[in-house]
Parts: sequence; C-alpha cells; structure tokens
Amino acid sequence: MVIKPIKKIIKKLKYLINHQDSDGRTPLMLAIKSGDKDKANSLIENGANVSIVDHCGNNCLHFCFMENHSINLQLDLIDLLIQKNADPLQTNKLGLSPINYYLKLHPPLCQTPFSKKKVENEELFVESEEGISPGNMNIRDTKYNT
Repeated sequence: MVIKPIKKIIKKLKYLINHQDSDGRTPLMLAIKSGDKDKANSLIENGANVSIVDHCGNNCLHFCFMENHSINLQLDLIDLLIQKNADPLQTNKLGLSPINYYLKLHPPLCQTPFSKKKVENEELFVESEEGISPGNMNIRDTKYNT
C-alpha cells in the first residue's frame, strides 16, 4: 500500500500528474516500469492519463511488458490500465504493440488460439493463421536477425 505522504504529495502536485520528462515519460509510466502497482493506482485515481505516449510512441502498457515483472503483477497492472482504456494494440515508432512485447518476453506462453509457435533451428516464429501477430506485426526473433 502506498504510504500516506506519497498520496499527499500526489494530491498537492496534481497539476504535474501528467508531466513528461525529457524522454516523454510520465510518473505513471515510471511507476508501471518499476512495477509499483500501488503508486500507479494512486496516480490513476488522481487523474493520470493512461493514453499518453513517450517520445518513442510507447504507452503505459508498453512499459508494463518491457520489464519482466511476475505474471501476477503484470496481470494486475494490465487490468488496472485496461479498465482506464489503455490501448493494447497501439503501436510505437518501431511498429510494436504492447502485445508484441509480451510475446517477445514470454515465448513459451504465447501458444494461444490466435497464435502458433514453431521452433526450428533455434528460431522462434509467432504468427497468426494469416501470418500476422495480434499486434498487426510479424515477429521474427532469430539469432541471425532475419
């Protein structure tokens, strides 16, 4: 649970709640990146915008998946953000959605009805039946970068 002084600071500095640093990151993005669910919740309760993107085009969900937090923490953060209409399909400047980052970090867990996994010669391909991942991207991670 967030200690009361932090909640008081957030309330007093509410006008800075969506302030972006030199990289375009907001306090909410940094709380998500560090895995601080209580701080993220307090920021959202006080008006933090989940749809702001940084200079690379990443939203809060991107930050959730960029870090390898425990699956339970990620699910809690995802639930919190999705309830406030964060877009899981929004692509950043590299054309990657938060879902793409999830699939890259958790390849064994990506076996779902909308994707299939093939491992051949140490290569990982995650594609839907149409040849496109859920984030509208082909993801091809290989040690040869092909």
